Amino acid sequence: MNAGIANNIYEKSNLLKKYAPGDLLWKSKRSALTKEVDEIFKLCCELLKELQGDDEYSDDYIKLITMMLDSLFQCVVLLAVKGKNYRLKVWGYVHGFHNLSRAFLDDGNTEKISVETAIEYYVPYLNCE
Repeated sequence: MNAGIANNIYEKSNLLKKYAPGDLLWKSKRSALTKEVDEIFKLCCELLKELQGDDEYSDDYIKLITMMLDSLFQCVVLLAVKGKNYRLKVWGYVHGFHNLSRAFLDDGNTEKISVETAIEYYVPYLNCE
């Protein structure tokens, strides 16, 4: 697997934390966040293609990257539809997302965690309403 893609996803996902729920009242901030989420989505698609050809990674990693893609898609949908509590839901997705990407970091990286731990750290953020 290309460690550069995983590191890039992690770095970009950490930058998403700059968005607070109040920021999402502004169309310009929603547009900027949508653009950043789209960039990460594309990187996750690249990572998925690489994982599918690499026997070193278990199916758990494929499931995790699928979860990441779904989470990013949900953010875009919430930003477009702007339903009830969308700002808090989006905040939860973007503030916890970096935890999912940590499972793909190099073994020597101190931020690396297991797939199970990544999901464990991420799930509480999904309950933001």
